[in-house]
Amino acid sequence: MANDNGLVLTAHPLDDVVNQLLSRFRGVVREEIDAHKTKQSEDDDLLTFDEARALLRCSRTTMHEYEKDGKLKGKGKRMGRRVFFKRSDIMKALGSTKSLAA
Repeated sequence: MANDNGLVLTAHPLDDVVNQLLSRFRGVVREEIDAHKTKQSEDDDLLTFDEARALLRCSRTTMHEYEKDGKLKGKGKRMGRRVFFKRSDIMKALGSTKSLAA
């Protein structure tokens, strides 16, 4: 007989039930850890100037002003003439759009 949680309930010794619960718990924890690692790696992605501008939905001039005024944390990483921004910095800026406009 299966219950709503997907666990199979039968007349097994207590050790079998405990092992089944531990196995299910480990699977859930493993999924959560993998999801966290994926999100963390996405936050560390570098975006080009235009990709960051598209996320912020602003003009090139406004992006330059944000960078010049230090409103974007880290002010971007420069590699030659190209500027890259951390996705996490852009997402933080999106969360505080009032501070960008001020």
